[in-house]
Amino acid sequence: MNEFKTARNWLDNADAVIISAGNGLSITEGYNIFAHDEAFMTHFGTFYERYGIMNILQGAFYNYPTVAERDAFYKVLFDYMVDHYESTPVFRDLKQLVGGHEYFVVTSNGNMHFQLSGFDEERIFEVEGNFGNNQNPMPMIQKQQAKFNAFVQKYRSQNVVILELGIGANNQYVEFTARNQYSRSRHVGCGWSRLVQSRRFMGL
Repeated sequence: MNEFKTARNWLDNADAVIISAGNGLSITEGYNIFAHDEAFMTHFGTFYERYGIMNILQGAFYNYPTVAERDAFYKVLFDYMVDHYESTPVFRDLKQLVGGHEYFVVTSNGNMHFQLSGFDEERIFEVEGNFGNNQNPMPMIQKQQAKFNAFVQKYRSQNVVILELGIGANNQYVEFTARNQYSRSRHVGCGWSRLVQSRRFMGL
């Protein structure tokens, strides 16, 4: 209980918040790109039957025999994860938690759920691009990174809290990108997330 009180105190006194998010956040919502489960078979069963594709991630990088087949997969993907997406309690709670603080999102998730849940797209750094720009992600990634760097510079000497949400062993780059900008940190375990407080950012 003391850890949660500490976390709440950090957030209440923060000058800014960085949300560092990986696939575990999407899994908490109910979207698992690694799973061969009922949801996958319901939406992508045709691609399993044709090509033996076992999950969404494999399907996204599969070498399809034609462009039309690849486009067909992404049409289903957008329909499932983007076009008919409705913000979940996970994101509503997160938005309420951040409150009126200045914030920036650093995420490896390409499903655009932050934008679709009302987070400002100008405050999002998708380190691997997203489903919409996956054919040529670098221009957008570079633009977003420049904005994130400017955010870091703005708050480099102020009290910044980093929320680490659903970052597993396979996406440590997201954690590194956020944490590499500051010199001192403290950790509090927060269930499915981890909260880090930084008193000062390092220069880029």
